Amino acid sequence: MYTEFATIYDRLMRFDYQSFILILEKIWKDTSPKTILDMGCGTGNMAFYLENKYFVQAFDLSENMLLEAKKKLKRTVLFHASFLNFQVREPVDVALCMFNGFNYLSSLDEFNQAVFRVAENLKEEGYFIFDINTYYALKYWYGNDILSEDIGGIHCIWKNRFFENERKLFSQLDIYFSEKNQNRHICEKQVQTLFYVSEIFRLLEQNHLRVLGLMDLETGKKPKKNCSRLMFICQKIRNRAES
Repeated sequence: MYTEFATIYDRLMRFDYQSFILILEKIWKDTSPKTILDMGCGTGNMAFYLENKYFVQAFDLSENMLLEAKKKLKRTVLFHASFLNFQVREPVDVALCMFNGFNYLSSLDEFNQAVFRVAENLKEEGYFIFDINTYYALKYWYGNDILSEDIGGIHCIWKNRFFENERKLFSQLDIYFSEKNQNRHICEKQVQTLFYVSEIFRLLEQNHLRVLGLMDLETGKKPKKNCSRLMFICQKIRNRAES
């Protein structure tokens, strides 16, 4: 995943990173964090707006994404890793995983392993903030549908198949654009897994991560039933067995 796609990823991302970081900073303002881990950092857009204020470490499974990130980041420590094996030298104050990175895990076991890695690399009372595509998004927004959009001269077609019993969304993204007077076509295939909110709460609790709040990323408000992108705001609590 994310091979040639990495080179045009930024041209497709229409997201106000600066405004979103202001929302994040309101969440953690009382703790004054100094160190941040950006999980699944992609081309480094989030880290780009964080690295002047915080010590940022960031990783991605795609080496192509990391190559693009290196072009724009000056202070961030980048490394190649997966959600299942990442490790930093010292626990961090904040761990972030945005843009539904957890949906690309293949099972509840993998989700649990990833959350365990977060807890291991997070300071006590540190924040873990992440988002997922919800059941509503996978079934009703993507579903068994073909979506088409033109973004800045790039024509994108998403072909989606959702299998509810298998809890999988299979997507094929065909991208058509011109580059150096030549027509280009990139085909990107992705698989997302459905995780139910109740399951996520249970796995977070098992790993000593308490959910402080939920936010609908589309509205910035308390989520409703038709929420498609759900953000979890969590905090690591002390292991009672160690108290």
